[in-house]
Amino acid sequence: MNYKKIALLVLAAFLLSSCALPGASTDKDAYSAPLREPPSPHPTDTKKEQKNSPETGLIGWYETKLFDAGRPRITNITLAMRKINGKIIKPGEEFSFNNTVGRRTVSRGYKKATIFKKNKEVKEVGGGICQLSSTLFCAVRQAGLEITERHEHQLPVDYVKQGDDATVYFGRLDFKFINSMDVPVKIICDIKERKVRVGIYAVK
Repeated sequence: MNYKKIALLVLAAFLLSSCALPGASTDKDAYSAPLREPPSPHPTDTKKEQKNSPETGLIGWYETKLFDAGRPRITNITLAMRKINGKIIKPGEEFSFNNTVGRRTVSRGYKKATIFKKNKEVKEVGGGICQLSSTLFCAVRQAGLEITERHEHQLPVDYVKQGDDATVYFGRLDFKFINSMDVPVKIICDIKERKVRVGIYAVK
């Protein structure tokens, strides 16, 4: 019996079962921003309980469902997440989504995905990151921080109800807020179970 051949066949079967082809759908999310700590406790906790939690200092949380989980869109959201995840804003400091994330360009890895432009759906580099800015807006609002700039989409979006969105477009539309607390705050975000999740923490 050729044991070497059998071993090679077993190895090949294992590799095929543990790897997904590019573009194939799996039960796990294809992308995830690196996390320093999980956004927890779960948002079912009351705001009062979150604020009084000595372990996490969580003061705001929001999550939105990824109805469009196409690879280009998830890539764009993940790239933007990597810029804001772990970001600390000092007391009195203003956070700018556009200044933190930077330009959305092909050279930086961003892909073409759907955006709203002149009341139409079009494909543009960086499409999809408004879901992240909108989720961040809702978390910041729950935290009670001072919002200084925010714009609604021209058309309704499927991941938040009308009035809960915050569209961004580099050089034109930004989402900004000021840390109006007397302690620093930190943004933690990730993608898990086809949801964009953002937590705002008071750094104690």
